[in-house]
Amino acid sequence: MKQAVTYELLHQDKNSGARRGIVHTPHGDIQTPVFMPVAT
Repeated sequence: MKQAVTYELLHQDKNSGARRGIVHTPHGDIQTPVFMPVAT
């Protein structure tokens, strides 16, 4: 059974720990980091 959402780590900076990756969802892929404003 395939998971609905997965995260693929592409790179992690050795100095700061910052990460770059891809969030895979059934609706498409999201490159990270990403600015995603959310209205509350």
